[in-house]
Amino acid sequence: MARINPNDLVRNFYDSFSGIRSAGKAAIGGVVAALGIAAVALIDGVQALFTEPLGEVASGSAGVINGLIGGAADILNQASATAVQSLAPGQAWAIGPITYLLGIAVMGAAMYLFAQILQVPATSDLLPFTGTDVPGAGAEEEDG
Repeated sequence: MARINPNDLVRNFYDSFSGIRSAGKAAIGGVVAALGIAAVALIDGVQALFTEPLGEVASGSAGVINGLIGGAADILNQASATAVQSLAPGQAWAIGPITYLLGIAVMGAAMYLFAQILQVPATSDLLPFTGTDVPGAGAEEEDG
């Protein structure tokens, strides 16, 4: 294995000037690459400014729909499973297929109650659903 004197390495680097040129080109290339990466990060940040909130709105809307429809479906699925299990001999609370009808009635009552809550006008400006009306606070209502 050949041994190279470190002084020869430095002398060869400065004598040929190709080492300095390639080092300069690498430095300039590094600066250009850093500017390019910064530009890409800026563009990514700007697009995330719009897409992230929209994605969260979509996710939240899907959660609300899943809660309303999926919750009702879970109650009806449990009612049907209980109705089938209550047909087995020896069950303590065996009302059979009426269990499924009770599940449907409970869901109907829950939907009716939810619809009635949505129909109540918001007339309170202090505490929701209490009917308190403090003059000068909140939105003023029109008599009509």
